[in-house]
Amino acid sequence: MRLLPQTRGPLFLVLNVLRALSILALVLVFSSTVVTIVDDIKAVKADKAASTAAAPVYTCDYYKGSTVPLQAGGTFWSVLARVFILGECILLALSEIGFPAAFFANIIPMLGEEYGLGCLGVLQALIASSVLAHHCRRFAQVFAWLLFIVAMINVLVGIFFRDKAKQHRAMSWENAAELTPQTRAAAAAWNIGSSVHESVRDWRARNASATAARTEASRPSFYSQNTPAPTVAPTAAPTPGPGRKRFSWDTSPRWSGFPWGRQKEPPVISRPYETMPSV
Repeated sequence: MRLLPQTRGPLFLVLNVLRALSILALVLVFSSTVVTIVDDIKAVKADKAASTAAAPVYTCDYYKGSTVPLQAGGTFWSVLARVFILGECILLALSEIGFPAAFFANIIPMLGEEYGLGCLGVLQALIASSVLAHHCRRFAQVFAWLLFIVAMINVLVGIFFRDKAKQHRAMSWENAAELTPQTRAAAAAWNIGSSVHESVRDWRARNASATAARTEASRPSFYSQNTPAPTVAPTAAPTPGPGRKRFSWDTSPRWSGFPWGRQKEPPVISRPYETMPSV
């Protein structure tokens, strides 16, 4: 049993700050992507409305003021790419939160608790590069750069700590108890109290089982488990001799109160008395 845990408080804080920055960057990129989709749709509609009046002369391969290319299905593919970015941001943010854990452990294990932060950083870098590969507003560029920097840090953390990174930043009693000397002392006292409580509980269980065994051994047993109980054989009525009157076994209430009434004979035991237990 480890009474004084190792000092990992600064590492716990740094990794959780990195996780908070990762979630924040993903949320900001998500919001900027939504704004970019809205701006692109507005720019395409404005361009098509202007083209009805006069034939426009394009000097570039994109719609004016948008990231939509002038090609077959350019609007569809542009919006679809942005929707994929939105889905990836949601997925990576949920993996950082750790919910639902069973989904990531069974469906996408590389984002689960069994893997490190390297895969997460690579996916974040792909999102940031996809956003920065097209013309976008200034705030979208800032958020994408922030996500790319966080992604590189996650890759480095994944290289150095590998699959232990998520264990060091987990919100557990062991990690939270190592933040300050006071919390480490409290954790040591808690561990000592827990060990004493477990020892007392085990001693009580052993004492209770020994008491029950002694009580069972001192309890008298008249019959063994394999010896059947004695059986009582029914007796037949006596047959009267010649010239004697046959008396019936009258058990009616009219003869029950008189001393001269005929009494019942005691039952005959089919087993000898030597086999009966002695009291």
